[in-house]
Amino acid sequence: MKRLKSLYFLFFLLVPVLAFSQEITYSAARNEENRDMSFEILGKMGANYVIYKNIRWKHVLTFYDKDMQIVKNHRIDFVPDKTFNMDIVLTGNTFMVLYQYQKNSVVYCRAVRLDSLGEKIGEPVTIDTTRLSILSDNKIYNAVPAQDKQHVLVYKMYKNHGRLNVVTKTFNQEFVLTDSSRSLFDYNERREIYSDLVLANDGKIFYTRGEKKGNRENIAGLTVFAKMPGQETIQTPITLQSKYLISISGKYDNLNGRFLINSLYANDVNSRTEGLFSAVVKGDDPKDIQAAFNPFPDNLRNKITSSGQLRFAFDDLQVQESVIKRDGGFVLMAEDQTTQTRDGYPYYNRYYYSPYSNYNNYYLYNPGYYGYYRPYGYHYYNRQESVRFYYDEILIVSVDKDLKPEWSSIIPKQQTDDENDNFISFGTMNTGGEIHFIYAEKDNNRQVLSNQGLLPDGEIKRYPTLKSRGKGYDFMPRYAKQVEYNVLIVPCMYRGSIAFAKVVF
Repeated sequence: MKRLKSLYFLFFLLVPVLAFSQEITYSAARNEENRDMSFEILGKMGANYVIYKNIRWKHVLTFYDKDMQIVKNHRIDFVPDKTFNMDIVLTGNTFMVLYQYQKNSVVYCRAVRLDSLGEKIGEPVTIDTTRLSILSDNKIYNAVPAQDKQHVLVYKMYKNHGRLNVVTKTFNQEFVLTDSSRSLFDYNERREIYSDLVLANDGKIFYTRGEKKGNRENIAGLTVFAKMPGQETIQTPITLQSKYLISISGKYDNLNGRFLINSLYANDVNSRTEGLFSAVVKGDDPKDIQAAFNPFPDNLRNKITSSGQLRFAFDDLQVQESVIKRDGGFVLMAEDQTTQTRDGYPYYNRYYYSPYSNYNNYYLYNPGYYGYYRPYGYHYYNRQESVRFYYDEILIVSVDKDLKPEWSSIIPKQQTDDENDNFISFGTMNTGGEIHFIYAEKDNNRQVLSNQGLLPDGEIKRYPTLKSRGKGYDFMPRYAKQVEYNVLIVPCMYRGSIAFAKVVF
């Protein structure tokens, strides 16, 4: 009997270890899929995981099985050689592919549907064309899927002679046009900043314009644009109470029918970051706007700064993502990010909802916010001088539906890399009861993945690092994507080639 009791005790002692252990399975690293390849993890199609790859002039869909063995490499060979941008959306058992290419002075945006094996369903159709002037940027079309993937918005913002053309076209899964619009605005590119467009499940479109008094100043004015299906675009200004916004991000809350705006803010035009500005716009009445400025408390300054200069504590924060809660509140994530050149100068409700879980009443799942990998870092690609990147603490703030702060937490970390930032920053995984923050750290000159969980009350739970038997793999968690309730696909580098790790929690 004593032996039986000891066995029961040993079982319960091992349960936490077993419950939170991770299994890592790697795909093969292929020579042609090196650091010059661009890629995007698309998700799961049937029993396979699908990754889009752009290898020089080739566009490929690679299907992996549960053991990360290649089932099929499907070449998308019907696109022109001069195709320079491709957006792919998974919609049930089909792919929606939008691609752009230039012929002479005209940019073409075309679309086609593919079946679950990557074969064409019908022929490509031309969605829109634009004739470019000399020296114009040819990347003018953007594709934005709705959260339920039932509609896709294709839009362009085209600058010409001091005017900004905003053209929107919304399509359903069969590429049938369901709504379109064209707006023309006077535009001063040195003093106005337009955000990306956001598409709601019901076809509403939202975006913002920030207005600055000077080229190097913070944002002094904010206008929200709302486009209801079949109606003209409505403009609504938001009063900023003589405060200044630093950056603006927008997201649509499909559960509560509201457009959410977040930005860090300062009290003066060029002063220090003071706190978080938030606003919500009701989808059924775009002129009904609620806004709030929430200063960060002093005790939070002490937690996030390591230099001892408290007034600079929040100046390097960059808003990364917000997770919507079912009751209309949200959790915002920001990261401390700085860069330094060679000469030393800086360059400037209660549970988590996941579509993979059984807890579909709480926080909404958020896709990866970096998404598409491009070689050598995503915003310093063409810089000539040597750059060092510093990605440090993660600030997490919970705000209720009335835009009042509930709690805040800090995940301490310190990451540094030279020349590119592909291997630093973090990724997230939503398992229904918590959000996992995954980032790379060094352990005896070997890279390991740290795993910290955010609980509904703001508590941070540190789990054992994700270690694997494979050696020589350098992870890129910022480009990771959750593909199932408990599965994360994390890209990594192995001997100069790109591979993909399946992490099962």
